[in-house]
Amino acid sequence: MADEKIVNDMFGVPCTQPSGRRGRPAFRWSLEAENRVRLGLALGHKPLAVAHSVGIKSMPTFRKYFSSALQEAAMHRDAFEIWQAQLLADLANAGNVGAIKELRRIAEKRDRLLAEERMRELGDEDDDAPVGKKEAQRRAALELESADPDLRPGVYGAH
Repeated sequence: MADEKIVNDMFGVPCTQPSGRRGRPAFRWSLEAENRVRLGLALGHKPLAVAHSVGIKSMPTFRKYFSSALQEAAMHRDAFEIWQAQLLADLANAGNVGAIKELRRIAEKRDRLLAEERMRELGDEDDDAPVGKKEAQRRAALELESADPDLRPGVYGAH
């Protein structure tokens, strides 16, 4: 192991130079690789693509070294968005107008997503309830009544 030379390739992935020994060199965990894995998962990349980005060719090796990151993959997207907003807030506090605008855009996007989610939840409740024949007839009659004022009950001839 002491005779192996480790260099970074053009993408910043540590690569082990051939040492004359047989077999694939063992993977060495690093904080940089851990951060790259977490960022890749936060951006929604597939685990195999993320494994390749840190120089791992097999999923068992990837799971061995990064099992905690894989288990927390669902949280990474939210953590990434909050981290990004925190950086923008720090810049906005320093007086950066572009950061303020970007924070506002992110907040509006988040509000829109929450409103769509609420509407979807409300819409699902109405669609789940089955409508019988009598209820369907009653609803159709109400629609006709509201469309034509002559069909509404009332006092006629009182003009």
